[in-house]
Amino acid sequence: MGNYYAKGHSGKNMKDVSVIIRNHNNKKTVLRTLKSVFSQSLSLLRYEIIFVDDGSTDNSLQYIGRSFLEKMHVVQTGGIGAVEALNAGIRLAKGVWYTILDADDILPPSALETMLNEAKKHKGAAVIYGDYLEYIENSPFSCYWNVEKNIYHTLAGGLLIKKSIAMQYKLYDEGLCFPEYDLLKNISLKHKMYYLPEPVYYYFRHGESLTSKKGFVKKGIEQLRRKHKIVLPIRSYDWK
Repeated sequence: MGNYYAKGHSGKNMKDVSVIIRNHNNKKTVLRTLKSVFSQSLSLLRYEIIFVDDGSTDNSLQYIGRSFLEKMHVVQTGGIGAVEALNAGIRLAKGVWYTILDADDILPPSALETMLNEAKKHKGAAVIYGDYLEYIENSPFSCYWNVEKNIYHTLAGGLLIKKSIAMQYKLYDEGLCFPEYDLLKNISLKHKMYYLPEPVYYYFRHGESLTSKKGFVKKGIEQLRRKHKIVLPIRSYDWK
């Protein structure tokens, strides 16, 4: 992994949860994302925000402004790649739990509080996962994804993951297109994962989304099949 710069992060004062926001040239949507995180029903004293900017060239950081930047831990990773940048942010996280948010998606107002409350009910939980809403660009339709029977229909976001357990598996495999499903598979072999029956993530899918590229999706599915010797039942990510 390449070098990265982290601003304003001492490594002290544990939090209940860390929100890891990934940004790469998301200037158009980043304020919407940040507003959703700072509008959580959970007290800000209980969570931290780690904003990982991976080599943006659209002046995303300058556009955000000081009022938001001063309340976050900003990590600049210099274009090392989405998965590598994510791992860098998680390693710096002070939260017992973490959740991922891309800078073009949003969290419902009670997402963090609801997921943490669910985690308290299940002392041995490693992962809490919930449903999500998917909004498709230039389409009048949205989709509600019920993931109760298939955790592999979740996204990288919309999951509350215990950091100490994810670290046991060295976080996300930087050689995979879909490392989130690889990590879930590894965790599921020895740990408990619990379903939360409500939407905890709003996913905005557009033409530039990696999941909109059929070649990328096909490659990702094949990588997982080779690594785990089975076909994981992940989404086809068909536009229809």
